Amino acid sequence: MRHRGFTLIEILVGLVIIGLSAAVISLGMERLASDGTGRASAQLADWLQEMSDAAVLNGAIYGARLDRADNRLDPVVYFHHRWWDLDDETADDFELGDNVTVLLEVVERRPEEAGENLPDMIFFPSGQVMPARVRLQSRDGTFHSTIERNEDGVFAVAST
Repeated sequence: MRHRGFTLIEILVGLVIIGLSAAVISLGMERLASDGTGRASAQLADWLQEMSDAAVLNGAIYGARLDRADNRLDPVVYFHHRWWDLDDETADDFELGDNVTVLLEVVERRPEEAGENLPDMIFFPSGQVMPARVRLQSRDGTFHSTIERNEDGVFAVAST
């Protein structure tokens, strides 16, 4: 006797295997995106801490400009009444990666400051940083984390 086709049980077993595989893969992809945002948050917290420490140690005012086109933070320094870009030997740019975007809580600027090309973050020699909170989120908006400066003056990932 020759069989032509599959039995109903064989088809159902095949569908269950495909469904379980799809569920495992989707959970793995979700975790991978979450891990990428968490890793970028930790790296950004380290970079912000380096900028803050440099401002205190050098007695200079440093800043960071958010370049949305290239998705990076560019370091700058305030010298002789204007902001100057830092070269790569002094401080590296912080590349955010393709799947993460930064949301800064920027204080509203006065009209006379609009043309000054101020940085989005400022690190003062006193240790003060404006703004003291940075939010990162994945491009699709499903994962986010907040980097805050704690009472000890250290940048840390506050929530993920």
